[in-house]
Amino acid sequence: VLLLLTGTLFASAPVSAQPSFGPTRNLQIDAALQEDNDAAAKLATDGAGNWVGVWYTAVPGHPDVEVRTARSADNGCTWSAPQYLNVDFATDGVHDYFPDVATDGAGLWIAAWNKNVQTVVARSTDNGLTWSAPVVISSMSSSTGVIGAIVYGLGAWVVTWTDATSVRVARSTNGGLTWSAPVSVNSSACC
Repeated sequence: VLLLLTGTLFASAPVSAQPSFGPTRNLQIDAALQEDNDAAAKLATDGAGNWVGVWYTAVPGHPDVEVRTARSADNGCTWSAPQYLNVDFATDGVHDYFPDVATDGAGLWIAAWNKNVQTVVARSTDNGLTWSAPVVISSMSSSTGVIGAIVYGLGAWVVTWTDATSVRVARSTNGGLTWSAPVSVNSSACC
């Protein structure tokens, strides 16, 4: 469509096509067997067709909740069977919750979550196929912690979370192998 206004020729903006979404699918293949709802799902992509999802869920026969993950290597068309991110899920007896996941876009993925009163991270160097054992990066003064985010940029990983009344961060510059001591970033943090 062309418009002529005051002697100037204008082309109208093209009509954008509406996004197209496929049918919904469960990431958790055994969802019908769960005794409780899955919660706090997060997804990340490397932009090259690989996706990783993380969430927490009740484990049938266990009194606590655990963090699970699934991956897709075809832009979310199909997903792997879910796996637990914490290797001691069957015997740890504590809640694992509020996960997040991020990637550097070059095959390294880091997941962070709260394990009772600790903040932990695990790494994957094969697009979420396998994961390292969780590493504790902080012990909190209470169990009110919630992972805020995990991000990657300019060679550094940063994890944020709450610890009672503080917002805390830890940083890694070696691909999540080691982490800085956590620091409070909000001005209302006490002692």
